[in-house]
Amino acid sequence: MLREKGFEPGGQFIWFFHRVSGFALVILLILHFAWVHFSTDVTSDGLLTFNDVMNRLSSPFFKAIDLSFLVLALAHGLMGVMLSIQDYIKRQGLRMIAVGTVWILAIVFGVWGSVTILTLKPHEPGTTPEPVRKVTGVPQPAEENQALWQIVEDGQ
Repeated sequence: MLREKGFEPGGQFIWFFHRVSGFALVILLILHFAWVHFSTDVTSDGLLTFNDVMNRLSSPFFKAIDLSFLVLALAHGLMGVMLSIQDYIKRQGLRMIAVGTVWILAIVFGVWGSVTILTLKPHEPGTTPEPVRKVTGVPQPAEENQALWQIVEDGQ
């Protein structure tokens, strides 16, 4: 009965899922870019700072969008790769190895991405994130030289 309706592997359901998830991914991508990259109403000069982006990324709204984006992208890609494996790998043993590898990678990237999204939080004002300090050589400001730190942040 289900086979007649196209719900076997590679059938109508997977075709429909790819169309719907592809459309949803485009919408989520537009929301991501609009929310994080193009909204510059944060400062009076229109510049977007690292902390402004981190504040946006740490909001529950963005986390929901980004987690949806991650889950849909992984599912969309996983279904596409599974269809390719089904079409091009004919030997059963090699197909099992390929499918197992794809599932392991999907789980690893899903957990890694979810942990990254869920643990995002902005840095405290007046501090420089560790990677920025390492690249630029700018020291962490002490309480007594906050005025000097303001000059360094402003690039003067």
